[in-house]
Amino acid sequence: MEANSFDYDLAWAQYMGYGVAGVCWRGPRIYEGPRSKAVVKRWIAFYNTYRQTLTSEMLIHVRRPDGQSIDAVLHANPASGAPEKGLLFAFNPTDKAITSNVSVP
Repeated sequence: MEANSFDYDLAWAQYMGYGVAGVCWRGPRIYEGPRSKAVVKRWIAFYNTYRQTLTSEMLIHVRRPDGQSIDAVLHANPASGAPEKGLLFAFNPTDKAITSNVSVP
């Protein structure tokens, strides 16, 4: 994980950005050194900050993922007391820069 901390960070971003919880990550050791530990701490802090919205059961796919352009989901939480009513998670699955306009419901 230390040698591939960039890829490890992307994997954690995917899991946390989609609100995945309760996964058996890798046994009792989910990091091997300082770089992978920083990745884990960063994404767990993100999840804890936005937990109420990420687990609100309202996930809207903004556009169909096709591997060719931006993929985006919106976690909506209109009825909660959370400070945010929604959280947009978007990523670029390609290896090139993409500029795109996305309509958010």
